[in-house]
Amino acid sequence: MGGACTTPQEVEYEVVLHTYNACTGPAQAFLGLLGGGGAYVSGIEVGGAEYSFDDRGCHQTEPGKPASSAAASEKERRVLGSATMTPARLRKIIRSVQREFKPAKEQRTPYTYDLVSRNGNHFSTALALALGVDPPPPSLNALANTANMAANLLGSLAGQFGGAMGQASANAQTPNAVAVPMHAPVPVAQGIS
Repeated sequence: MGGACTTPQEVEYEVVLHTYNACTGPAQAFLGLLGGGGAYVSGIEVGGAEYSFDDRGCHQTEPGKPASSAAASEKERRVLGSATMTPARLRKIIRSVQREFKPAKEQRTPYTYDLVSRNGNHFSTALALALGVDPPPPSLNALANTANMAANLLGSLAGQFGGAMGQASANAQTPNAVAVPMHAPVPVAQGIS
């Protein structure tokens, strides 16, 4: 008559950050000087798979085998913590985060891939936080953060410079002096008595 009611069992998942060098040798050293660390791509391993994001979209791969063609070599494997939940809840969290990250080829939105402001390292951070574990270290995305700050600063300066140039141009086109025709009598100033 009555069947046994089974409740899905929660599982403790280890959450691991895989970090890969985006380039090697002198190029990585130079980018390290610019960005406070280097150029990296990353993925989050949880439940037997690694999840990552690049300009082509979200990927699920074998742990330690990045989908990104930019990954030159593995730099580090770091445990971020553990998450306890049902397998269904884990899949729901992963799908939810993946919906927020779209490939570059799609129509430009706040969710679309951008090398500086919405890259694979941003995805790794979002997934780690959604799973309730420690986020990746800030140095993971230091180069993109530095580039983003530089772009904002240059944009701000360009706006200020552009505003000053625009004002100078407007002043040149509408001089403050009043033009007096050449054949008109010149007014003579009256003395104060």
